[in-house]
Amino acid sequence: MATVAFLHAHPDDEAIFSGGTISALASAGHAVVLVVATSGELGVDDTETEAPEGPGVELGAARRSEVELAAEILGVRSLHHLDYRDSGLAGDPANDE
Repeated sequence: MATVAFLHAHPDDEAIFSGGTISALASAGHAVVLVVATSGELGVDDTETEAPEGPGVELGAARRSEVELAAEILGVRSLHHLDYRDSGLAGDPANDE
């Protein structure tokens, strides 16, 4: 069996873009490695949705927890966080820092 690596910029990218492929490869016995560059801390904070950890959890921490759960569900063998700073959305003043 092969080892296959996926590199995504943000948590949830694995579910949106490659979740089906990750799951199929893992189910076929391949070792899937998932690398996530940022915690997505500058993404959209949908306050209507409560984080699994409870209200008031910092967005980056909530998204990191979500990708860890997604990786488990998808069958990822190894998950790595690079902890780069999120660049934010287009037009976000955080991009000027």
